[in-house]
Amino acid sequence: MDLIHIFAQEKHRYPATVNAQAWGTWTGMAFADWISGNWDSFMQGGGEISSLKGWMLGAYAQDQYRIKPNLTVTLGLRWDPNTPPTVTGGRGSQWRPGVQSTMFRMRRWV
Repeated sequence: MDLIHIFAQEKHRYPATVNAQAWGTWTGMAFADWISGNWDSFMQGGGEISSLKGWMLGAYAQDQYRIKPNLTVTLGLRWDPNTPPTVTGGRGSQWRPGVQSTMFRMRRWV
């Protein structure tokens, strides 16, 4: 049986600041589109430092059976559940398709 405590300190800076671009598609003027929030592209990452921790549990059982003097069968069974680590403080990010942000909006070409 295995029981392992895992801990990881993650530091990533993938664009934490907003990268929004407007090319004048909606009003004919890029600055007016940008100010009104009618962006042609929008990208933003988490950009935070987080501590992940959790437990990994695994079990293994094995047995050998002698069928004949010259034939032995070995059988084993392993159980390793995939339990994801948790973020310290219960924080986390997620992407939910179809849910509109209340802070930013982006119109799409149809």
